[in-house]
Amino acid sequence: ATLQGFFRSLTDSNGMAFIILAEVEDTDALRDAIAGTGALQVLVATEEQRIESATVYIVPDGLGAALENDRLRFISGDAPEARQWRLDHFFTSLAEAQGENSVCVILSGEGSDGTIGAKMIKERGGITIAKVGEGAAPGDSEMPQSAISSGLVDFAEVLERIPDRLAQIRDGVSVIDLLVDDETGAQQDEQARQVQQEIAQILSS
Repeated sequence: ATLQGFFRSLTDSNGMAFIILAEVEDTDALRDAIAGTGALQVLVATEEQRIESATVYIVPDGLGAALENDRLRFISGDAPEARQWRLDHFFTSLAEAQGENSVCVILSGEGSDGTIGAKMIKERGGITIAKVGEGAAPGDSEMPQSAISSGLVDFAEVLERIPDRLAQIRDGVSVIDLLVDDETGAQQDEQARQVQQEIAQILSS
């Protein structure tokens, strides 16, 4: 449901490719569910597959993955990189392959997998995003919260705002500009609340 909501909110891929590592038993069902949002072409990833823009790739459950020379390479399900370090390993390979063009989004999951990988992406100049808010099952907020608590996340957003962030990033708006815009917006909201309070006081006097 989280991934469906994400892609339903995505109005334009802006040429981006999406690689999904999710713990699901039926990747075909997940592919069909995401494809039903009508956003992008959705594929169950295969070994050595070249990554193309405007496409969603779902890595089969039980396998780890790495990005090398714009191709996906799978890792055996028996390896730690395919289980407890699944996101960390993939994010690290993404950072090495794409550098400042890499973006990681942590939506849900148990434990702290992904936090070390997010650090690698930050070190290579990439951008990190994590989901906040309601909607996750008990424990499923642990992964994004671990990354947020580490101070490595550029944007902690509710699900519906993440696609907008991605569009801004793809359009070349810098992280600093985005953060300044957020701060300005928060200040404007506070000023508006103060004005409303002052009007209410005048009316009640």
